[in-house]
Amino acid sequence: MIVTIDSTGASAPTYQEILEELTDSYKTIHGSDAILDPDSADGQQLAIFALAVHDANQSILSAYNSRSPQFAFGEGLSSVVKLNGIKRRSATRSTATCEIIGQAGSVILNGVAKDILGNKWDLPASVTIPSGGMVSVLVTAQKDGDIQAPIGTINGIATPQLGWQSISNTLAAIAGDPVESDAELRSRQTLSVSLPATSPIDAIRASIANVSGVVRSYVFENPTGTVDFDGIPAHSIAAVVSGGAFQDIANAIGVKKSEGTGTYGNISATYIDASGIGKTIKFFALDEISINVEVTIQSFPEYLASTGDSIKQSVVDYINTSSIGEDVYYARLYTPANAHGESYVVTQIKLSTGVDPVAVQNIAVLFNQAAVCSLANVTLVVL
Repeated sequence: MIVTIDSTGASAPTYQEILEELTDSYKTIHGSDAILDPDSADGQQLAIFALAVHDANQSILSAYNSRSPQFAFGEGLSSVVKLNGIKRRSATRSTATCEIIGQAGSVILNGVAKDILGNKWDLPASVTIPSGGMVSVLVTAQKDGDIQAPIGTINGIATPQLGWQSISNTLAAIAGDPVESDAELRSRQTLSVSLPATSPIDAIRASIANVSGVVRSYVFENPTGTVDFDGIPAHSIAAVVSGGAFQDIANAIGVKKSEGTGTYGNISATYIDASGIGKTIKFFALDEISINVEVTIQSFPEYLASTGDSIKQSVVDYINTSSIGEDVYYARLYTPANAHGESYVVTQIKLSTGVDPVAVQNIAVLFNQAAVCSLANVTLVVL
């Protein structure tokens, strides 16, 4: 009735098995004619006892399994990966460059701007408007994560102050990142244990993944004697990296790369080896391709607006977990879009990139690109 730990690991009986054992014990004491139907007082009491034992067993199993990154979650996972010398990446906040217009000499203290969606953005603690009447500042979102702000959308003054007349972002915001998920942390932990791997390509992938600031990465290899389909030269590798300092990435590649293996990319930095010889290391900065999605559904009477929000979120999550270089297939989006009950059915999905109109089509993604999507890019058509 309780957790068993042996050479095969930990196991526990199901709730139903626990309830049956308690029921048999009760009848042994009070007689086989005891009334223990689910709606009887004694039957309900045994169900409460069985649930308490079951919950305790699950807590023990969770604690036991949390010793492994494969099964640990939350704070348990954050603790266990420290054994590999890594830690969960904290959330970051979006930033944007804005132009402030106002009366010369005016001082804005602890100013706050807002965008068209109501998100608030903090100005530097003190901003002085110069004689020209305009100053550029960097504003920071008050919330963690991916807060989008296209050009011109941060245009409101949340804390009016004397002399401050207007604000507008001249560039699209640089999106922040949410706190690293359990799945992402597990994946990075798997890469981290490949650092001493016998395969050079695995070691390079692990080395890059552990560079501070790197969010995602992959290393492609062309071991052949000719240029491959992706344009990677013979006997070369092409690392594709998002985040991190260029020099740190070059060092991570250089220290693990085999002699004679070339590097390919549009960014280069010099790696100084143990002998003090400088070597040029090339790699790609990940190019993110924004995907627009239009999902058409046939709704039924029980359909709720909140269901539509869940549909859009599932589509966004699916696209954002696609691998570097992975094409986006419209047909595959039917599965996450259809995963929210029987109150609707998806009848059509269309895709596009940039300003192109959506169409029933797949989106090709190059090896140095990755598909990304936000809720603002998903349109839901409800019939």
